[in-house]
Amino acid sequence: MKKAVIVLMILLMATLAWAQEARYSGSKAASASIATGGGLFYGILVATDSTTGITLNVYDNTAASGSKIIPSVVCVTDASTRVSTIFPPAPIRYYTGLYVTVSSTDCAYEVYYLPQ
Repeated sequence: MKKAVIVLMILLMATLAWAQEARYSGSKAASASIATGGGLFYGILVATDSTTGITLNVYDNTAASGSKIIPSVVCVTDASTRVSTIFPPAPIRYYTGLYVTVSSTDCAYEVYYLPQ
């Protein structure tokens, strides 16, 4: 049941992002380069196993360095809160690329962005 709820939330967020013409990274479980070049960062959806808090960083770069697009975020979870969303009120421009670091692989995340 837990996995079904997570999958449903991910599909819902993916549908919303496509409606705004944004792309999404697909499900990731580890730190990864998401995009190269410039564009707009719309947000990120994080689903965890409900026992592990996740610290994540989003960089305007193709590696885990450089300017952070958003401050470090700690996604605290418990048995009732397994999904966290970070969507700023307006898209944030990035210039070099998008790179996401996560403190644990006990999660799945998707990044929503629009390359330009």
